[in-house]
Amino acid sequence: MFVLVFVVTTAALVALQFNKNPTRTPDSQQFAREAVTPIAVVESTHVDLGVVKPGYEITNCISIRNDGDVVLRVRTAGPGCGGAPRVDNESFTIAAHSRADISLTIGQLALAGEHDSQIKLYFDDPKNPFQRIKLRYTVN
Repeated sequence: MFVLVFVVTTAALVALQFNKNPTRTPDSQQFAREAVTPIAVVESTHVDLGVVKPGYEITNCISIRNDGDVVLRVRTAGPGCGGAPRVDNESFTIAAHSRADISLTIGQLALAGEHDSQIKLYFDDPKNPFQRIKLRYTVN
């Protein structure tokens, strides 16, 4: 009788150990399954460029950080016509834990007066794939 109770108890303990949490994976496997992605951070979404002249280049006016652990790919789009600001580099990458600055050039056909425009930024950051930067400037 004692042997039977011992065998049944041992079998029950072994079964409990294997079925404790069947969906849990070891921490190292779970960590490996988590995606490592870039993290795009735009430091300002509203930029006042001040007074500019047609054809004037404005350097380092928009800053982007990559707080992620892999390279961030950036593509820009803007109005690109007439006197609107044009991004000097339309596609580039930012290394992990680094930052980059975007420079703009005011179009040669810019009319005198106050203007509002925008630049669109597209990232391969799955949580932040798009950012709109509003620009304000005066052509003189």
